[in-house]
Amino acid sequence: MSVTRRLIILSLIAIVGLAVAALSLGRLRSESDAAREKRSFAQADATTTELLTAQARLSPSEAESLRRNQVIPDSLHRLAVAIVDPLFDASAGFCLPDGSLIVLRTVAPVSFTPSPHSPSGTPFVTAGQRHPFFPLDRDVVRAACLRQRGRALDHTRFVAPNDLLFVTVQGAQDGLSAWTLLRIPNRLRDPENRRWLPLLLLMFLMMAALVLISLDTVISLRRGSDALSHALRALERDLRAQIPKPRVLELLRLAEGLSTLTAHLWEAQERERQLAAKLDHEKRLAALGRVVAGVAHEVRNPLTGLKLRLDLMARRKLDDKSATDVKRALTEVSRLDRVVGSLLLLSKRAPTTLEQVSLASLVDDRMDLLSALATSRQIRLLREGDAVLYCDPLAMSGVIDNLLRNALEASPMHREVRVQIGQSEQTVTLRVSDHGSGVPKERESELFEPFFSCKPDGTGLGLCLARAAVESHQGRIGYERHDHITSFVVELPQRFPERSSDERTSTPAPDR
Repeated sequence: MSVTRRLIILSLIAIVGLAVAALSLGRLRSESDAAREKRSFAQADATTTELLTAQARLSPSEAESLRRNQVIPDSLHRLAVAIVDPLFDASAGFCLPDGSLIVLRTVAPVSFTPSPHSPSGTPFVTAGQRHPFFPLDRDVVRAACLRQRGRALDHTRFVAPNDLLFVTVQGAQDGLSAWTLLRIPNRLRDPENRRWLPLLLLMFLMMAALVLISLDTVISLRRGSDALSHALRALERDLRAQIPKPRVLELLRLAEGLSTLTAHLWEAQERERQLAAKLDHEKRLAALGRVVAGVAHEVRNPLTGLKLRLDLMARRKLDDKSATDVKRALTEVSRLDRVVGSLLLLSKRAPTTLEQVSLASLVDDRMDLLSALATSRQIRLLREGDAVLYCDPLAMSGVIDNLLRNALEASPMHREVRVQIGQSEQTVTLRVSDHGSGVPKERESELFEPFFSCKPDGTGLGLCLARAAVESHQGRIGYERHDHITSFVVELPQRFPERSSDERTSTPAPDR
């Protein structure tokens, strides 16, 4: 949930809660115990005052009859009905100096049915009353009348189990005292007050929800911001560090954007590393190519002159030993010339003559030449598959020869070196595998660099030259190590891109 929605919900809950609280507090204030008590005693005081006023208007005989025989005159009865009935739950009358009670009128919202087994539950009944006078009310009023002696006005507040009783006793000069009893329900028992309990409960629940949502929002924001801060510090060291997913929607979107940004930065950084490595490799190859070009200039010219001399000697009539020596010398000169041609691949100046050849034939030819080395190490040479390829046969033979020779030298005795040839719609794959220990993991990145070698007597140019030859065919060469098997994989396009006729036929002259 977003912060905006949370704040809107909090605002609505707060407004409704405040409105309910204001209404409830206003109601509670108007219905507070002090206000109820004050109102009840005021009504009781007014009732007793009217009773005393009416009693003072009685004739002496009516007053004596009321005092001695408790006979209620009609005028007094009518007055009691008029002033007591509107009070909802009240009683009124007179009390004698000995505490005897004269009940003029009793009204109640419910009737009273006395228990037949409880004498104390029998109400005090007086003629003319509308409802029975309860024993508890009688005892409270009698105690108030006895306590009123010597005082003009006495107020008594009595807390019953379910109600509140308010009694006012006001004395007269002839020994009679007027009393009024008001009964009001206790606050929790009052049906009028019970209607407000759901509102109070609703207000409490709203305030609780407000507090919980506020705490959840604050905690979520704090935890989310702390998690993102830790993630940012981790990203300073590693762009692949895990970014947490906060619960707050805004922070979650920020985290997702940050994840996307770091992914792009990581990819850009990787491309930069690859480009830097490639550029560094190209720089080293360019430097090496310049050196090789100079060496080829110095070596090829003498080789060309030497080859011409030997060719002239081979045409003469020589004895058998001299003819054999000249033939061997021409073979060595040709081999040196091929070596110079291979080195020229590094300077990108070597001509490439494309021919359609069978890759299996090239592999078989190199296996035949290396069969003596394989036999001496008791290693089997195996080939699988075939493919037709447009390539420079001499350059590709050098690649195969280098990979096979390295595999034979690295493989343990009594094992096998396997060459697998595969062909797809556009790619030809050559895989040379052996059971040797491979290259240390930390040095794999140097594998195709110039002058890198794991052999004590190696020059470190074999794989470098193989890579240059493969890349001159717009292919790639890679190193793999799986399940204790070392493999070099060469991938070449099946049909080499066409070049112009000038480029196909041109052959650079030897450097002079």
